[in-house]
Amino acid sequence: MPAPGLPAFPVAKAPVRDDFETADLAFCWNFLRNPRPADWSLSERPGWLTLHGSEVSLDEADSPAFVARRQQHFECEATVCVEFDPIGDHEEAGLTVIMNEQHHYEIAIVRHEGQRHVAFKRRIGSMANVEAMRPLPPGPVQLRISAMPNSYAFSCAVPGGEFEVLGEGEARYLSSEVAGGFTGVYVGMYATGNGKRCQAPAQFDWFDYEGTNAPLPK
Repeated sequence: MPAPGLPAFPVAKAPVRDDFETADLAFCWNFLRNPRPADWSLSERPGWLTLHGSEVSLDEADSPAFVARRQQHFECEATVCVEFDPIGDHEEAGLTVIMNEQHHYEIAIVRHEGQRHVAFKRRIGSMANVEAMRPLPPGPVQLRISAMPNSYAFSCAVPGGEFEVLGEGEARYLSSEVAGGFTGVYVGMYATGNGKRCQAPAQFDWFDYEGTNAPLPK
């Protein structure tokens, strides 16, 4: 039946960068299942998000140390600045784009043969592989996932340096048609000890998310 319309209520556009300066996480951030309070903190190092990697990995139907947000655009970039110096070869932390525990990609800081590296990893069904690995100098690292309609690109840089692409992954493997599921794709930060608790914390200074095309349909 005819009725008067509601007045306009403009909503402010979300900022590109989250500096983790507030006492609580912004509403866009989600956990996987029931988060463990000991796995994350905004107060341990003020202005940073600290993740303590547990024994749970992204390959398990459990709750890893994981803070992520929905991918809202076909074309977008997610970039973080992270400080992480893994002590054991089982420790890793970085940036992931994930549909579920059997379908995800990562660009992560790892320890390999006693030296810190950046690695591009993929998990598609029963297949898991490290696709590329490069040595890293000491200090903070910027990690980036660039989403396009048909693929994701994974790159890294030291602050002030140029981003270098480590590899690409097909977007279709994270689609509902291939991977199943109903949550849609998430992009965000994680840390894991892959069976053991990490000795070193992963600390994220900021997270940028910027869409470069129209939002995905809801």
